[in-house]
Amino acid sequence: MSFSVVLTLLIPLVVAINSDTTPAPPTTTDTVICPNGTRRFGDLCYKAIKSPKTWINAEFDCIKQGGNLASVSSSFLNKFLVDSAKENFDSPGAFWIGGTSSLTNDSSWAWIDWSNMSYTNWASDNWTYITATNKCYKILPKNTTWFNHRTTCLNLGADLVSIHSQRDNFIIGSYALTSLNANQNQSFYIGLSYNTSSQTWFWVDNTPVDYTQFIYSTTSSYQLVGMIDMVPTSLQYVWDYDYYGTSSLPSICESDTFFMKKLKNVMKIKL
Repeated sequence: MSFSVVLTLLIPLVVAINSDTTPAPPTTTDTVICPNGTRRFGDLCYKAIKSPKTWINAEFDCIKQGGNLASVSSSFLNKFLVDSAKENFDSPGAFWIGGTSSLTNDSSWAWIDWSNMSYTNWASDNWTYITATNKCYKILPKNTTWFNHRTTCLNLGADLVSIHSQRDNFIIGSYALTSLNANQNQSFYIGLSYNTSSQTWFWVDNTPVDYTQFIYSTTSSYQLVGMIDMVPTSLQYVWDYDYYGTSSLPSICESDTFFMKKLKNVMKIKL
């Protein structure tokens, strides 16, 4: 994933610490005991360290504590580390993990603890991180249906964009206007859909509908999907709707999914 924001090299980290295994009677399974201040996942213990450091200093700190920067062996562990970071770090943007390309002769990627790199979750290209919303966005410039765009977003581990404030509406509209090089009135799909039974709108990512900017009344017995009309002369990004989502328009994917990001020859997780 490519981000427009400049990320500092001084970021938090998560350290994997070897657990103490207490011998157990033959009739029971071994019990993993983690030190205070750490959390267990599988047979290892993990500790979130708040003080920002460079990657190499973070690894030295981990070694002093009997561990290494965390290696990531599965999507479950990836999520566990991200959840730990969100719980322990103030407004985390990224944190170090133990991936590096400095250990091998061919500069291939490896974990600092030499565990098998069987799982990766590299960020996709052409995503933009917007600091104000703390989300990542990807323009889908191809003119196609709402449903085709949603399928594309879901395949990227994302969903069609949702909007929850006037500020966010302006940010997303401006981002689309710039990215699509729109020089005339143009519309793009958003992740809004209409429930004909309850006659209410809902976001397909299941976030609440706590803000709208419709230019017309939207009560209907037809299936509708939402879109934003860009008006470059006034920069007023009003909402409109399309019957059945069959019009061919561009759209925007949104993700707060965590991805591994290469930074020179070391690795971090971008939140």
